Amino acid sequence: MPNRELLIYIQQKIDLGLTPENVRTILVTNGWKEEEVTLAFQMIKDGVLTVPEKSQKREIIKSKMGVRVAWGALVLIVVAVIVAWYFLV
Repeated sequence: MPNRELLIYIQQKIDLGLTPENVRTILVTNGWKEEEVTLAFQMIKDGVLTVPEKSQKREIIKSKMGVRVAWGALVLIVVAVIVAWYFLV
């Protein structure tokens, strides 16, 4: 069974516009076994590998960024409350 990195590499290169034949040639030229490359292409064709689309990756990054912004805002509020309490007491 092909490793996940090979499957992701093939999918990324196809997404960039390379033909499957070009990707296959690159892999075999760089030492990958023809059988393993063929199996990897078949697995991708059968939908075994699902690489998130670029838009999905952006949404994941945005959601992580939103959490970081929320934590940053919470820290600022806590610091502001502490400073206000210090000067008012």
